[in-house]
Amino acid sequence: MLKRVRVLVVTSIIVMTLGGTALAGGWALTVVNDAPDEFAAGTEHLITYTILQHGRTGANVEDTSLDFFHPTLKEVLSFPGEPTSTPGEYVAAVTLPTTGSWAWEVNQGWFGVQELGTIDVLEVTTTSGAGGPADIARYLLLLGTVLAAGVFATQVGQRRREAIDARQVVV
Repeated sequence: MLKRVRVLVVTSIIVMTLGGTALAGGWALTVVNDAPDEFAAGTEHLITYTILQHGRTGANVEDTSLDFFHPTLKEVLSFPGEPTSTPGEYVAAVTLPTTGSWAWEVNQGWFGVQELGTIDVLEVTTTSGAGGPADIARYLLLLGTVLAAGVFATQVGQRRREAIDARQVVV
């Protein structure tokens, strides 16, 4: 009986020791390198992120993605991460279809999932694009300035020719 207890204790110690080394290194931290300051619904955004094993070394994983959840849609939108030339760095092309607050997380392959918080997705605005009233006014002002400069240059050239012709007549 005492021999069985000793064997059981020694076996347990060996299993616990080997089990600890087998699980060593099984964690990672994801850092978002490049993401837009504002997200617009229906617009593609490129997000670059790095998976760091032990928080230091870039980890290459098979399946990684950025996953987004909107409470109204009640579904997860998943955007796969494509590896870049930097070890452990990935880029995902993300298009969120609707406005609101989205929860997001990164799937780090066998390292598991890391929550990234929430982002607010805004409506697409056209004020910064071409075609608004302010842009049309700028183009018209530029066109008017170019035309005025052309008329001025033509008038100066014509006056110079008249002055040269007047000198030739007098001599």
